[in-house]
Amino acid sequence: MPDWTPDWADVHFDRAAAHRAATECERAARFLRDTTQRRSALAESALADGRGAWRDQLVRRAARVDERCAEIEANLRALAAALRDASARAERDQLARVAARQRWIAQAKAEAELAAATAVTDPGQRVAPS
Repeated sequence: MPDWTPDWADVHFDRAAAHRAATECERAARFLRDTTQRRSALAESALADGRGAWRDQLVRRAARVDERCAEIEANLRALAAALRDASARAERDQLARVAARQRWIAQAKAEAELAAATAVTDPGQRVAPS
């Protein structure tokens, strides 16, 4: 038997669910971006002829909203990327485990064949009659 042991457990990761979640994060980020752009265009139109303190206050609030929306959009896109990366990593880990298992089985078979061949050809070793 080989002197090492592969990981016999499969990687459990719902890649389809991760893909769906990533797709929804990206959809939400696009929706937020589009909505923010429409709101900005409407605000510019409303502010075009405005004067006074209410205009300045609205400009400041709109800038804060735009900033926060940009942060949320970036977070949603980062989350989508992290979900896709985790899914790819789980797939790579599973493939590596399968390959390690195959190497272990091949090594165990080769060692067993060598032991059997050595037992038959070793003149110092007596083989019991069958």
